[in-house]
Amino acid sequence: PSKGLGVVNWSKYCNPKVDEILSRALVTMDDPARSKMLQEAAALMSHDVALIPLYFQVSAWAVKKNISYSGRGDERTYAYNFKPR
Repeated sequence: PSKGLGVVNWSKYCNPKVDEILSRALVTMDDPARSKMLQEAAALMSHDVALIPLYFQVSAWAVKKNISYSGRGDERTYAYNFKPR
């Protein structure tokens, strides 16, 4: 919370290694490197049983063959994300 992060950490989960990885990920512009860091942090949290997922949302989008679209993680759909092939 002193850095403005974790304000919704209601479980009070704390792991300095996870904090360090997330701090590095926040300033890493290289997508594959950042993804690897986030996967590492998620693995640590999973090992710690930081949370017990009760629900996992799976979403699907359908588009015509001549349109390219990649779904967003937040499930928002914006017209500017659709591109002609």
